[in-house]
Parts: sequence; structure tokens; C-alpha cells
Amino acid sequence: MNKKNMLRLAGALTSLIVFASPAAEKAPDVVNQLMASPVRNLSQADNDADGAQRWVAWEEGTIDARSSHLALYEKNTNGNIQPVWSTAWPDAWAPSLLMLQEWRWHDRPLLAVTLQFGAAAEQVDIYGLDEKQRPQRLAEKTAATIGWKISASGQRLLVLYEAKPTVLKATCYGWQENTLAVQSCDK
Repeated sequence: MNKKNMLRLAGALTSLIVFASPAAEKAPDVVNQLMASPVRNLSQADNDADGAQRWVAWEEGTIDARSSHLALYEKNTNGNIQPVWSTAWPDAWAPSLLMLQEWRWHDRPLLAVTLQFGAAAEQVDIYGLDEKQRPQRLAEKTAATIGWKISASGQRLLVLYEAKPTVLKATCYGWQENTLAVQSCDK
């Protein structure tokens, strides 16, 4: 991640705090620069209860040349936040994050990143942290549209909808033995 993108992301995170305060008119220059930049759809999710690790996703660029980004930030021993990993998807927009607390890998929750790639194309990537706290993409699925549901037995399911001639056909997946596995959408 280059310095310009890091500055934009830092500004985005700062703006979340600054705009919630009564002194918003005294925003730092970096926040003002961010507001003038093409960064959109900022989403964040804490990976742990104490906020030591945070996933952040955002979109930048123009409608003709945009990309979506995902980064993992960690709080170091001084309390400073620093990026430790990032990736990007060219031509993707509208990134959104969902922490899957009940889906675990190496006894840590998983992260679902959903991205839009076209008028009728979505992608979901499932990430986890390995035993050395390094992000790993564990699964990737594409569909016409993507959703989530809770089954009758209380299990969270990923629902992929594929366009058929007159309806959308759903296929459900659950997290089983460290992989996505097809599950009944009804049970």
C-alpha cells in the first residue's frame, strides 16, 4: 500500500471520530483531503474484543477506474495503529465486511468481504488469521447475488443466488471442518 493510500485511509479513520465531535469544523488537513478524495464505502470490523486488530475495507477511484481494498491494522505496544497487511481487487466496488464470530479458524473468527463486480456479479472472500496472525484467504465464491441467513438449527449460512431463466436459485454453505461446505437451505 503506497503512502498516498495510507494517508487516505488514516484520514478516513480519523474522520469517523472527528465528525462525531462538536469541533468538526476544525478538522485536520488530512481529513479535509480525504473528503475531497475519491475514497468511498469505508467499512471496518474489529477482529478481537479489545480492538487490537481491525479489518478495514474501502473503495477508491472513479467509475471508469475503481478498485476495492482490504487491510489489517494492529495496535502495537505503544498504542499506535499500523497496517500489517493489505490486498486489492481492481474493478471491484462496494466492499462490505462481516465478522463471522461463530465461524472459526485457528480459534479465531473469520471475516467475509463482499464485493460487487458488475450489474449481476458479486464475490465473497472468507479470510482468517493463521497461527502467526497472518491473513489467509480461505474461500472465494461468486454469484449473481450473495446473502446470509440463519438456518432452522441456528447455523449461519452463506447463500449464493444464481440466475436461472425466471428465478434465482439458492445454494447454501456452512463452515464445516475448516472449509465451506454445501448445506441445506431449509434445515
